[in-house]
Amino acid sequence: MKRLLPLIALALVCAGPAMAGDARCLVDNLPADKRAQVEAAYARSVDEGLASSVYSEEDFEAMLTACKVSMTDDAQLTAAAKALAGYEAETGVALWLKANRDIDDRTLQGVWRATRLADPAVVDRAATDENLTANLVLELAAKLGLEAQEDLSNLAAYVSGRLMRQDSERRF
Repeated sequence: MKRLLPLIALALVCAGPAMAGDARCLVDNLPADKRAQVEAAYARSVDEGLASSVYSEEDFEAMLTACKVSMTDDAQLTAAAKALAGYEAETGVALWLKANRDIDDRTLQGVWRATRLADPAVVDRAATDENLTANLVLELAAKLGLEAQEDLSNLAAYVSGRLMRQDSERRF
């Protein structure tokens, strides 16, 4: 189990009901005080949010149990951990964008849908093509009007996290 715990910090930004088998279910079963700690870390710095880990092995096991993820199936455990890590990065960067660039989640989602990132075939190719992923980050940045290196780095974390979540959620 310890090999699954080097997950990045959590932030709760996206709205919608949680269901077993998705990263949101896992996040919804983390104590609110720990979510608040992570939200504060991400609001200060995406790097700080990515580097933080505020929950214990027991917290992770409780999330898995609540979401009916088998703790004896290594493939499901790995997929759940990756989906959670992706969700954490995705929502954390969205929180940072809101706090530091006044880009709200509705705007971010609309811009995502207006790029090639909305095409599942492109997303599947991006999982194995670093050049494509880099171009998608630049496309997203251009549509959001972001040019600073910090913004590009943070958007790269957002795109990578979202793609990892989307791919991993299908597996648990």
